[in-house]
Order: sequence, then C-alpha cells, then structure tokens
Amino acid sequence: MIKKCGQYVLILALFSILFGLNLFSFEKSNDLVLKDTVQTVHADFGKDYSQSNLLEEFDYSFLGKIDSYICTSQFNGYGTEIPYSFFKVNVLHTYKGELEKTIIIKFYGGYDENNNLILLENMTYPQKNEAYIFYCNKTTLNYDADERTLDNSYVITMPYNLIKQGSQSNQRAESIVNKIKNDSLVTAITPLWDFDDGGEEPEYINTSFATAATIVLNVSTYVFLYPNHERYYKITNNKLRYLSFYSLGSLDTWVFVYDSSYNFLGGNDNVTGRGSDFTTELNFFYNFYADINQTYYIKVKFSSSSQSGSFHIKGIEDNWYSSSNINDLFWNHHGVNGNKVHFTNSSRYTTEINNGIAEWNKLTTIQIVPGGGCVGKSVSISDYTDTEPNAAVAMTSYNWIFPMTVKYNTYFFNNMTQAQRIKTVLHEFGHVLGLDEFTGKESIINVMHQGIRELTILGPADIAAYRAKWG
Repeated sequence: MIKKCGQYVLILALFSILFGLNLFSFEKSNDLVLKDTVQTVHADFGKDYSQSNLLEEFDYSFLGKIDSYICTSQFNGYGTEIPYSFFKVNVLHTYKGELEKTIIIKFYGGYDENNNLILLENMTYPQKNEAYIFYCNKTTLNYDADERTLDNSYVITMPYNLIKQGSQSNQRAESIVNKIKNDSLVTAITPLWDFDDGGEEPEYINTSFATAATIVLNVSTYVFLYPNHERYYKITNNKLRYLSFYSLGSLDTWVFVYDSSYNFLGGNDNVTGRGSDFTTELNFFYNFYADINQTYYIKVKFSSSSQSGSFHIKGIEDNWYSSSNINDLFWNHHGVNGNKVHFTNSSRYTTEINNGIAEWNKLTTIQIVPGGGCVGKSVSISDYTDTEPNAAVAMTSYNWIFPMTVKYNTYFFNNMTQAQRIKTVLHEFGHVLGLDEFTGKESIINVMHQGIRELTILGPADIAAYRAKWG
C-alpha cells in the first residue's frame, strides 16, 4: 500500500533536512516497476511555456538529484484530484534563487491507493539517483492548510519544472541558463482604414457591396481594373472553416474582407511568410475565419490609384497547420461514442461551457450533447480549487473504465474574463475530441495552444485536426 502523508511524515522530513539524516527507510513507491498503462491527465496552464525563457518564468532554478521518495498524499477534497508525490532532492548547483542543500519537491502525480500510476501529460515520474534541472516556485500552502502539502516544498506541476539531465530538452535548458533571450514579442497590428464607396453607386456590376459578384472556391477569377477603381466579390460559406484569398499577377494588389454586415474584418497588401507558398510578394494573401451560413465580401484594388491592368484572384478552404504530420496533433484517447460525446455537468460555469460546446458542434461531424453515455465513453464536468503557484487552470483525464473527467480550477476561473474561460472550455473539449496540446509550430490563435487568452472561436489548426480525425 502506498504511504499517505501525515503529520509524522512532515516532522520526519523536516528533521531529515535539518540534520542530513536519511530517515526514509520505509520508502517503496519510487522503486515500483511502472505499469504498461499509465492514466494520463491533460493540464491546461495559464500560458504556453514551450517557447518561454524558463529561467525568467520561475523563482528558482537548480540542478538537483533525487535522493529519496518521502510519501504520497491522496486527494482529500483539497487541491487537484490526483496524488501528490513528495521527494527529497539534493541541490547540486543553483542557477537562480537561494536554496538549502536539501529540499523537498511536491510532484503532481503518482500512485493512487490502488497502485495505479497517474501522471500529467509528458510528465516523467522522478527516479531515485537521477539528476534533473528544476525550474519551480515554492509552495504557498502548508500541511495545516490542506493536510496534503509538506511545508516549504517546491512545486512541480508541469514538464518544464523538471528536465532530465542529458535529454534534448536539457540541452535547451542549459543554453537558456547560459544565455537569457532578449527578444521581445512584437505584435503586428493591421491598421483599420475607412474606405468610402464615394458618391452614387455605379451603374455597372461588382463595383459595390450591393452589386458584388459571386466567387467560387478553387476557381481562378479574372479581374481587370481601370485607374481608381475597385471590384467587389462575395461568397456564402456553408460550413465552419478558414478561407484564404490571394491574387496572382505582377501588379501591386490589395484585398479587404468584410462580413455580411459590411464590417471590416481585415486585409493584406504584400505577401510575406506563409502566403509565399501560394503567390508572390506584390500580390495579396489573406486567411480568415468563416462561420456557417455567413456571406463574406472581398474588395480588391491596386495600391496605386493610377494603376490599371489585370490579375487573377483565387479562394480556397484553408484550415492550415504547421506540423509535418497531422497525427502529431492527436491524443491517443477521446470521449466520442459513435458520433456523439455525452456529458454531465456540475460546474458553475455553464454559460461558458455551453458556448464552447456550440462552437465545436458547428463542425457537425461529432455532436456534444447532455446526458450519460456508456461506461468509459461519457464525460463528467466539474470544478475544483488549487491555489498552488503554476497550478493548472483546468484538467482533462481519461480512464478506459470510468467516464472522462474535465475539471476547471475556480482559483483561476473566478478571475478570468468570460472570453478567457470560453477559450479554456474549448481547449478541454478539444482533448475530449482527441486533440493533443499544440506546440510552438502552431499559431497561438488556436485554442489547443496552452495559455489564458481571450479566444471564443476555433483556430485553423484546431479545425484541420478535427477534420482529419473526424471528417
């Protein structure tokens, strides 16, 4: 049986640290043979740490070796509903912060009372005598507060908190220690121009919203413009997806896209980046989110009012992703039964959950519906509270016997905007539908990227992964 943490363990742990004694002769969990099957829990954190400077993100960074296993605390109604495992660590070298020579880490994951190993995704259970680079913060709790946490322990909630020495990730970690990145994130802001049709509507066609010509996807459309003229086109979208429009020619062209109420969505002048796969620099390329049964208007013109001539425009469905293999965006598990996901909800965030469900249901192939499904193929939604530093904002857990669970951390949710909560709901339902965490290869406009952001719609890679998995 796995040991539970109690007051006597706390006293022994602290006494051992103070006097350098090894009083943990009763350890056994650290020597257990890992089972072939591990229960994996997805955790969505407050930001995407995959591209972060970890040395700046956390209060403490050090090289340490796992000395011994101390104990495991099972869920008792406080914190995250998984075991916490505690280990004694010898600090070999400190990169940041002031540390004692021996500390205790609080590791999110471990063996439950039935000896089943539960781990957060991409986490490795710490092994005795193995060295890791740690990036972490000290706990804000103590044993008296939750009867689970050892005082003054250091919290390990994500893969970026401990990186095994000699691994590829460790090489990146060491380079960060030796050289702090100085680049700052620059956000490109598209200027909003106020374009006026100017005077009365022309008598000839597709020179205004009212006379816009219908454009067909995947068909090249010929355009001729006189000086100081512009042409209008429209398309009615019949399913949720991303669309891209681009020009083909040698002249400097602009595009501006509007919704069904003629509200400006965005535009493009010269091609850069990904658009270069489709056309050349002076042309335009613009990708946008197209909702179901909505009409969108495309206005095209030359950059110079004195220019005249011809070019072609083309529209395509463009749910783009950057990974070389679409399977990299899939998780091994899902909660789909037939063409439905059945769920029960006891969470207080019903409005945000309903909004997230409605967005995924627009994709139509799989419908997320209330009500219990068969055992192991339904989803239970609820809340929990975990106030630890860098604790997860939400968690999705799969168990082949019992229903999947989705849990939202009220400690974060109560201080988030509704749009931020909807983004997290969309993220967790993505796991339920079998999608994995997206990494730095994919744009952060996708909800399957970790982090607290204000997103209420799916990103292009979200839709691409869904379509590839479910059609």
